[in-house]
Amino acid sequence: MNLSTKSRYGLRILICLSKTYGTGIPQKGKDIARDQGLTEPYFEQIIIKLKASTLVKTIRGCNGGYLLNRSPETISLLEIVEIFEGPIELVKCRKGSSLCSRHNDCDAQSVWSNLSKTIRKELAQVTLASILKESAEAEEQPEYVI
Repeated sequence: MNLSTKSRYGLRILICLSKTYGTGIPQKGKDIARDQGLTEPYFEQIIIKLKASTLVKTIRGCNGGYLLNRSPETISLLEIVEIFEGPIELVKCRKGSSLCSRHNDCDAQSVWSNLSKTIRKELAQVTLASILKESAEAEEQPEYVI
């Protein structure tokens, strides 16, 4: 299972916006794109989804840009990943039109379901705030050379 680059860059964009959350100072899209090594068109594709999900808001005008719309403590990695990847399910054998013909007698069904629940639970526990905190703590640790 691999996450798309949109999920990974979406997270990085949100981390960037989290760093200035509460200041009321919008960040310019071209600056975020440059800092993250993205082309502006690719950045726009990602930010459109983040705005549609209401995680990001746009401020118009010459001093405009992008702001995080919610506190970093309330935005989980699960929410971010599902914006770009859809619901986290390891297998699609139990959902909608892709219901497997063997779903009633599949011994592996509970294994896949439990693993999906575990992944969702772990992703839900990671917030933008916890990522920033962990990053700050890592920067404070001295580097030892042996």
